[in-house]
Amino acid sequence: DECVYVSRFVCRGRRKAEKGDEISMKRMAVWCLLLLCARAAWAEDFSAYEIKTHGFPIFAPSVIMDNGDMLFQTWDDRAGTIGKDHPWHLEWMRDGNVYRDFPYTNDDSCAWNASSFMPVGDECYVIVPASSQENGEGAGGSANGSMVEVYRWTDAGMEQIAAIEDCAEGDIAVLRGAFAVWKRESGTMQINRYEGTPLQTYQLKPENQMIQVLEAEDGTLYALMADYRNADWAYTVYALKNGAVLWQREYQEYVGMRCPGDGYLYILKLEGEGNYKAIQIERLDDAGNTTMSRTLSADRLVLSCGMTVQPENGRLMLFGKGVAASRSQYNVWVMELDQDMREISVDVRRFCYKKDYSFSVCPMPDGSVSIFSNGSGDEQEDGAPVMVPFETLQQTDRNGIELR
Repeated sequence: DECVYVSRFVCRGRRKAEKGDEISMKRMAVWCLLLLCARAAWAEDFSAYEIKTHGFPIFAPSVIMDNGDMLFQTWDDRAGTIGKDHPWHLEWMRDGNVYRDFPYTNDDSCAWNASSFMPVGDECYVIVPASSQENGEGAGGSANGSMVEVYRWTDAGMEQIAAIEDCAEGDIAVLRGAFAVWKRESGTMQINRYEGTPLQTYQLKPENQMIQVLEAEDGTLYALMADYRNADWAYTVYALKNGAVLWQREYQEYVGMRCPGDGYLYILKLEGEGNYKAIQIERLDDAGNTTMSRTLSADRLVLSCGMTVQPENGRLMLFGKGVAASRSQYNVWVMELDQDMREISVDVRRFCYKKDYSFSVCPMPDGSVSIFSNGSGDEQEDGAPVMVPFETLQQTDRNGIELR
């Protein structure tokens, strides 16, 4: 590469020159630095991966379907302008183009900003809480305005196919071909098929807030609920199946859940002091017992961690970002593990686009990852939103990223 070429040039110069060696070396060092900067600038030009939606995708795709289609909630512009001439959008992207577009202004009966996409095969359904009108009635006539409506997204637009009353706004979780609705006051979690048919009902502790609901390959549901107690939050993980609570675990610190498809539930917790916390990862079996624990850490980086199972070999893969903007560290990492959660390989690459440190690392259906940035960073000029494949990025130092 360029550095090897410059090094050979310097060596020949040193053999020939009797004077001015120090000056030559300084000149060559400057040339090497310039070449590296030029190479970095080229590597961080992501114009080939721009996302050309009708609106502005402020966030990463809400859903990436099994066929590679991407579902976005977009604003009309970067500032979020709203009005008759500036609608927001639900956008369905296929093969890099807008496949279906649903513009809205939230001035009708539905709060489309709070909607959730629910893919079923190659189709997409949209779940949306109905908003109250001045006369006290929602879109379906619910006096308390807490109705949830289900729409099928077709070429003709949104076709309503179901309405479920007495539901708290926003407490919706999408599963595989189904969705969960959480009713806080009664403590009831209702599971419905994609078209609204009730499947199961679970009775949990009332008034809790639903954080996550995940579905395992065997149909077990894992629900993460939060409860505000004595000026602090407490968290409970429930395992649910066939209408019964299989087990539950309490946590006093904030936790997250991952269910990548290898038969285990993983609990993620932050540990340590300061800004650069490590992530403790616990593997739970089907009885809720911790069978393995690992700690993900790095050298002064703010870490995130996602999980997936590689389709070609069934191995667990961790991925995420490691960022320290003050030191110009913008890293994306992918780590492959064996069955005992030991590192097989790790690949760390640099993703610096407009100095955006809030980019998202997205797992793709083929087992790879891509990086989304909306182009809003610290640069003087914002960039276009991009979706960049991990393998196109320039490799960099691992910055102490390890799983121990």
